[in-house]
Amino acid sequence: MNKEKVVLALEYNDLEKEMESRILSDQELLRFKQVAKELDKIWALEEIKARQRSRDRNILEGDRNTAYFQAVANQRSRKKRIEVLEGPNGLVEDQKAGMLDIAVNFYKKLFAREERGSVRLANDFWQPEDLITSEENDLLTMPFTEKEIKEVVFSCYADGAPGPDGVSFMFYQHYWVIVKADLLSMFNNFHQGKLDLHRLNFALITLIPKEEGARPMKKFRPISLINCSFKIFSKALTMRLGKVIDRLVSPQPSAFIQGRYILESVVIAHELVHSVHKDKEPGCIIKLDYEKAYDRVSWEFLFEILESRCFNSC
Repeated sequence: MNKEKVVLALEYNDLEKEMESRILSDQELLRFKQVAKELDKIWALEEIKARQRSRDRNILEGDRNTAYFQAVANQRSRKKRIEVLEGPNGLVEDQKAGMLDIAVNFYKKLFAREERGSVRLANDFWQPEDLITSEENDLLTMPFTEKEIKEVVFSCYADGAPGPDGVSFMFYQHYWVIVKADLLSMFNNFHQGKLDLHRLNFALITLIPKEEGARPMKKFRPISLINCSFKIFSKALTMRLGKVIDRLVSPQPSAFIQGRYILESVVIAHELVHSVHKDKEPGCIIKLDYEKAYDRVSWEFLFEILESRCFNSC
C-alpha cells in the first residue's frame, strides 16, 4: 500500500502542477479525480489502522489524525514494553528467552490445580427463594435468536483489539448481513452441543505493568485478547444471565453487576471511618486483598454451585 500511495501521490502532484499552467483535458481531469479518490481511501485506511492501534476512543470525527494516533500508539508501546523481569530468586533477566521462562513458570505455578478439600455445601444451604425457577431455566436455555445475536455483536466496541484471527467486531458489524446466517448456524450447533469451541478458543496474552518500572511478575496484569467470534458466545451467555443475576447475588457486592457501582463501597467505607472518627469510638479497619480470588477456579465447585441452585435442573 505504501508503494501504491507514493506512485499515486506523485501522479497527483504532476497533474496538479499541469492544472496550474493549463486547462486539463477531460481525460486528465477524470484521472485527477480518480487519483484523489484513491488517495483519500488509502489515507482513511491508514487513519483507521492508526486509531485502532492507539486505542484512543475520544476522537471520532474531524481532520485526519494519523500522526496523533501514531504518537499515542508509540507512547503506549513504550510504557508497556517489558525490558527486564525479576525471577523468584531475585535475579533480573533481560533476555527474551529468560523472561519467557520466568513468565511461564510463574503462571504454571499460579494456575496449578490444587486438590479440593472435603468441604461440601449442605443440602439445605440455599433457601427456596434463592433457587432458579423453571421459567428462568427456560429463559436461560432456550435457542438463540438472530435478534439476540445481533444485539450482542452491535453492543461490542467495533475498534477493540482482535484476537489471534485478526478479525475485530468492526468486521462482524460491517458485514452483518453476510455473516449472520453463519453465526446463527454456529449458535444452533452450540445450543445442541455439537460445536467444537476449542477451534475458536485461542488468545494472545499480554502483560500490562501495574506501575512504572515493574519487574516482579506480581506487578503485571495479564490481558487475554480472545477471538471476537468466541467473545460473541460468552457475551450472549452473560447477557442472558444478567436478566436473573441481580436476584441471585446478594445486595452487598457492589460491582460487576449491571446497576451496581463499585464506588458505593468507597462511599460506605468513607462514611464509616468518618463516623468512627467523629464519635471517637475505637475501631479497626481490615483491608483484604482478593487478587487470588480470580487466579484459581475450581470447576468442580462451580458446577456444584450451579446444580445446587437448580440451574437447568430441579
